[in-house]
Amino acid sequence: MKLSPQRTINWILLFCCSAALFLSLGITQFAQTQKFPERTGHVNDFAGVVNEQTRQQLENVLANLKLKTGIEFDVVTVQSTEGQDISDFSLQLARTWNVGARTSVKKSLLLVLAVNEKTTFTRFSRSVQNDLPEGVLGEMGQRMRALVDAGPFERR
Repeated sequence: MKLSPQRTINWILLFCCSAALFLSLGITQFAQTQKFPERTGHVNDFAGVVNEQTRQQLENVLANLKLKTGIEFDVVTVQSTEGQDISDFSLQLARTWNVGARTSVKKSLLLVLAVNEKTTFTRFSRSVQNDLPEGVLGEMGQRMRALVDAGPFERR
């Protein structure tokens, strides 16, 4: 499948954003007080591992992605899923926030990182599926895997 120059640029931005997030993460002992806190923006750092400069850069990139493509992409860090499978945890969060849920009308993606478990999972709405090149989420996950595994993460 051949992508238009604009779509290629959009996916490059998406990959850069994802890589920047995982390069800047750190493990903390910061405790979550709620299982599903309120959404705070595109970058929801409930694990306390993204420094302010990186958070602001990611917010800008993700806001621009939404403006240019209509795709809402939220990133969430949590300290732990407390024994729950990351897939199930991300599904509940996607449904709660209506971001990345398969049934969501809006084009959206939700990337969840559980710091203690060093696991990630990306959810996407059915409406965004046609805009995603085949295999892009798998490739994004593979690229992030090494960064997540490498840790250690540091508290911001």
